[in-house]
Amino acid sequence: MPSIITEFERLSVRCEIGAAIAALAPRNGTAILESAYGNPRFSRYSILADDPVDEFKWLSHSDGDAIEALHEATSRLFGHQSQEVQERLGDYHGVAEPNGPACGWIGYFAYEAGLGRGDAAPVLHRHSPAKLAHLRFYDTMAVYDRLENRWYAAGIDWPRSSAQSGNRPALRDRLRAQETRLRNIAERSIPLGHESSSAPPADIESNMSHEAYCRHVARIKGHIEAGDVYQVNLTQRFAIRSQLSHTEAYMRLRNISQPAHGALLVHDDYAVLSSSPELFLQLDGRRVITRPIKGTRPRTGNPAVDRIHRDELQTCVKERAELVMIVDLMRNDLGRVCRPGSIRVVEAAAIEEHPTVFHQVATIHGHLAEGRGWADLLRATFPPGSVTGAPKIRAMQIIDELEPTPRDVYCGSIGRIGVDGSLSLNVAIRTMIHRRGVFHCYAGGAIVADGVAEREYEEIMTKASGMFRALGAGPQDPAHARDVEVSIS
Repeated sequence: MPSIITEFERLSVRCEIGAAIAALAPRNGTAILESAYGNPRFSRYSILADDPVDEFKWLSHSDGDAIEALHEATSRLFGHQSQEVQERLGDYHGVAEPNGPACGWIGYFAYEAGLGRGDAAPVLHRHSPAKLAHLRFYDTMAVYDRLENRWYAAGIDWPRSSAQSGNRPALRDRLRAQETRLRNIAERSIPLGHESSSAPPADIESNMSHEAYCRHVARIKGHIEAGDVYQVNLTQRFAIRSQLSHTEAYMRLRNISQPAHGALLVHDDYAVLSSSPELFLQLDGRRVITRPIKGTRPRTGNPAVDRIHRDELQTCVKERAELVMIVDLMRNDLGRVCRPGSIRVVEAAAIEEHPTVFHQVATIHGHLAEGRGWADLLRATFPPGSVTGAPKIRAMQIIDELEPTPRDVYCGSIGRIGVDGSLSLNVAIRTMIHRRGVFHCYAGGAIVADGVAEREYEEIMTKASGMFRALGAGPQDPAHARDVEVSIS
């Protein structure tokens, strides 16, 4: 199979990242993957793209395997017969600079995409979102390197055998267009949505009352006592009607949360907004990284109070036990596709400061086995263990029994699959879906044997606070939110 030439070129332009995002955010087809905060080893690049050349939708498990269908779509793009497409996009050998992301698919896999494949097949999946996966293929991207405070342009030079070779501008023209646009944005645009700007007041409606949540916690603890599971991640969905556009909401959200693995995906009838702090999978070459989060405490801005919260999280036996369970689960998942002996827990329980919270995070490295690629890695690990529980399959079954609505994008994964076989996906927490004037916001947390329902509920509200504030719902007490189901499917 012929190589596909990719380029990663430094641009001589200065443009504030917020201005660039504000300019592209209103456009249908825009995909933004933002790394605004956190350790630059894991969250260095922000990607802005808005001119997709293809679209992939996976609507039902009955349609077959999403990953195989994605291979077929890539095959059509590059003009190869489907039987020539191997198990991995990595069979396309790009020659991008080693220090920059390559173009490819950007989008999401919904949580429910993991309910009907492989050893997850016994899961009930009585709920299903409108789309189990939705990705678009981009052959040109603007890339902001926050470590260097510099812009780059990435692009693909289409082979002559591809249908795109005669339909797309030349690679050099596309790269120059990225620079020209950024220069024009820098001259005229003002970033939107700072937290100080006003937002219309909004009401919160929940798919689960406080009383129902407490009952579900009791049922989960019953399952734990019976030996069915060790931990279950219980979540709820909030609906907030708002006059804000998805652009205004995202600009406010990013200024509040400064996401390490944020995202904005704009489609003609809905938008996905994420301020996720959590890295699900990063694959560069054969090196795999995952960074599960378990344990949250609020940041108040008061140094003395924040020191207490940080120390409490660091010494909490319960929170540490939750993380240890998920680390073991992720090591087991990675063990299916990584070289034996290569999986290492680099950090067992680091405390990370985020703009609104403290998190307890583990870092796990592995080395992908020969003959394995991103598709094998995703099959072995999806959905992320930090949002299911342990053991994973039984926890997913209990989740499906208790949660009244599909999780959709939330607890799935948003990110990029590069044409060079690289992979970068977040865990889609702190994530909202905007459709027809309604923002669906989600939050949840792990329930273990000694969990206290009231404390767990408080943690959910801490996690959701940034989204509530972004939508003008912050002053309300979500504990008294109306228990109303809003259908916007």
